[in-house]
Amino acid sequence: MGPFLRLLGLLQTSVAALLCARVFFPGANAEVVEYLEQGFLFDWTADQSPPVPTAAQCDTLHITWGRRSATGPNPVAPYFLQIFTSTFIVPFIIPAGDETSLSYDWVVPFIPGTQFQMCMVASNGVTGGCQNIWTVYQRPNTTLDNPPTCFNLTYPHAPLGVDASLADGTWSQYGWVDQCSDIQLKPTNGTPPFTYTIAPALHPPFNITSKTMDPVNWTVSLMYGMPFWVSVVDSTGLAWTNGPLHPTGAGSTKCLDLDSVLDPQSTSDSRSLSPGATAGIAIGTAIAGALIGILASLLFSRWQHRHYKAGRPGRLDLFHKYSDSGDTPTLTMNQPLSAATTLASPGRSPDAGTGGSRSDHVNEHGQVVRSPLSPISPTHHQHSSSTGSLTSPGPSSSSATNVRPPMHTQPGNSQVYVVHHDAGRPPPVTVFTSNGTEVVELPPQYESAARSSDGPSNQAERGMGSRPLPPSPDGQRRAPRDLPQKARRVALNADASPPEP
Repeated sequence: MGPFLRLLGLLQTSVAALLCARVFFPGANAEVVEYLEQGFLFDWTADQSPPVPTAAQCDTLHITWGRRSATGPNPVAPYFLQIFTSTFIVPFIIPAGDETSLSYDWVVPFIPGTQFQMCMVASNGVTGGCQNIWTVYQRPNTTLDNPPTCFNLTYPHAPLGVDASLADGTWSQYGWVDQCSDIQLKPTNGTPPFTYTIAPALHPPFNITSKTMDPVNWTVSLMYGMPFWVSVVDSTGLAWTNGPLHPTGAGSTKCLDLDSVLDPQSTSDSRSLSPGATAGIAIGTAIAGALIGILASLLFSRWQHRHYKAGRPGRLDLFHKYSDSGDTPTLTMNQPLSAATTLASPGRSPDAGTGGSRSDHVNEHGQVVRSPLSPISPTHHQHSSSTGSLTSPGPSSSSATNVRPPMHTQPGNSQVYVVHHDAGRPPPVTVFTSNGTEVVELPPQYESAARSSDGPSNQAERGMGSRPLPPSPDGQRRAPRDLPQKARRVALNADASPPEP
């Protein structure tokens, strides 16, 4: 669960950062706006087709306007000329007339080489559109040292402070901007509300109104090479402008379809996802992928743990005391040792008529402590073919003997455990395997008659004399050897005399 909790904390931090960015930078989202509807038309070259967009310095332009074929809202007088130039960073606002006059004569006051673009607007904000960019040339019979004389033009107040930038943080007054990229405009002074105007040539302008001084982003939804000016005006008349700017063809063209961008339900492309929905799907997919990866890792770890446990070899319970002939040893996985575990080991005495047996107990440190000899008759004899079996040869004493429990075997080893039962109790031999190895048990071979020379006492001394012995490699059956004589075992708390020699 540790990696899952760390991933959940990281996701929560990311979501919190996005929300903070949304709150503290509300202008981070670019805006695509619809251009204004034209309520009237104007021009000053009605008799020229097509007009040449040039004018001599101090030329007089006879401007006329009217409703004509416009379909927008009705304009309300008075009217104003809005002139953008390439030599000034402020626009010129010139009163053009009232409701009694639909014409105005304007003298071009700019020096040769100046580019200007004229737009017109009514007092109620209805636009008459913008004309093409015109270029001022030198008036005939004049020079730069001897320019023509025009009436004085009243220049506006100090420009409004505006920070403009592109997506990469750069900006140029005459720069080229990738189409469908963003332009960010942020006022540094002035009084809200602010009016942001984008004035393309031969096109109605775009207007954005903001009641705060937060930055405003506008998406360049203009075709490649189409010149335009950007301007900002506050509520007191302070203004700022830059241009002419031009879109490049390096950007996307998706924003040029204003119908699909502004009203997705009205076009066949309405099934396309918005940028917000796309970002949400991407974040959701990332979260789902992370959760699936963590779940798969947990499942694999659990499967690997179970597979490792299932592949470990079992351990034969050789430390259990079988008091009944029906008891059968079992194979257990990692059987723990405790102080209550009892070990039964057969004992022999020199006396043929009596047998000795003792019980061994395992203490809490894994040591086998042997108790004194007790005169009980042996019930059965246990024997294991594995290296982990326990025997008690030799004379016993009252001291504790350390016996290690059976060691864990490696998963690849195959072990077979064989338990022999005395006194003819069925079955004579019980075979156990740790990994399912098939074991074929062959019946024992008994001699036709016991040796007549072996009496009961001799058989008792030999211990295993009544049981057949396997043949030697040369085919001759081997005879058992006499067991060594052992000293009589006496309990520590018993008053007994020392053993006789």
